Amino acid sequence: MKICEINLQNLEENKFLKGDLFWNKKSGKKVLLSPAGTFVDYSFAKKLLDKNESLEMSDQGNFEFQDTLQMIFNKIQNADHELDRVAAREELDLILKKILSKEISIDAIDIVAPCFSAFYKLSEEIENIYFLNNSDLLLREVFIASLLVCMAIEAGYLDYDFLKNVFNTELKINHELAAAKISAYHLEELEKKRIGKIREFSNQSLMYSFADYAKKASSQINDGSIYEQSLKSLCDTNGEEVSPVSFGDLFLIKSAIEKEISFVGTSLKEIDFSLLLVEILKHKEVTKFYKVISLEKVS
Repeated sequence: MKICEINLQNLEENKFLKGDLFWNKKSGKKVLLSPAGTFVDYSFAKKLLDKNESLEMSDQGNFEFQDTLQMIFNKIQNADHELDRVAAREELDLILKKILSKEISIDAIDIVAPCFSAFYKLSEEIENIYFLNNSDLLLREVFIASLLVCMAIEAGYLDYDFLKNVFNTELKINHELAAAKISAYHLEELEKKRIGKIREFSNQSLMYSFADYAKKASSQINDGSIYEQSLKSLCDTNGEEVSPVSFGDLFLIKSAIEKEISFVGTSLKEIDFSLLLVEILKHKEVTKFYKVISLEKVS
C-alpha cells in the first residue's frame, strides 16, 4: 500500500481514486471521504484543501501491473515507428494472457487507473453532468471504455489519438442519461433489459418516460449503431467518409463488453477481472475475430 498526499496541485489528476481517500482532521481523527475505485467529490475536497486541511490517499492494487500498462500506453503514444507500437501491443498481449492463466492477479482498478490517466479527456460541461447527476453511470462507462481500449489494442488499433477518441466517445454516449437525471431505479430497469428479464420497456416501466435514452442505451447493447456513428465521425480526420468495415470488429468487441457490465452495483474492487475477461472472450462477437486478437480462443 502506498500513501499519497493529495493537494491542490495534484487533486485534478486524482479525480479517479486508485485508493481510499482520507481526511486527516486536526483533531487527529481519520475520516474516509471516498473509497477506492470511485470519483473524488472534487468541490468538497477542494474546500478542505483551501482551508489547509490534510488529505491522503492509500493507493491499492497491483502497482507493478498498473505501471506496466501505463508504460505500454506511453510507448504507443510516443512511438517513432509502427514496429514500436506493435512491440507495445505484444507486451499487452503477454500480460493479458497472464491474467487469463491467473499467473497474475488484478482487480478492475488496476485496469481503469492507467487507462484513465492515459486517455481521459471529457469537457467540463459533460463531466459536471455526470458528477452532479449520476457519477455511478460515469464509473460504469469508464470501466467499459478501459476494457474497450485494451481490446482495441489487441485487435490492432495502435494509433494513440484514435484510442483516446474511442475512450472518450464511450463516455460521451451515455451522458444524456445522466443529463436526464436518471435515478438508481432507472438503472435497475436498464439492468433488467441487459440480463434479459425484460425485452422492451412497457408504458408502466420506469424507463418509459426516458424512451429516447433507453433506445440509445439498448442500441449500444444490441447493434452498436450509435457507437458506429460516433466512431465514424471521429475517424473522419481527412474530411472523407470512412467505411465502418475498417473497424467493424471494434463494434462487436464493444457489444460483448457492454453485455457483461452491470448497470447497478459496479464495484471495481470486487470484480474478478480474469473471470470477466474470460466471459467477454466467450462471446461470438469476439470469438469471430479471435484470429485477429492474439489471445487464445476461449472455449
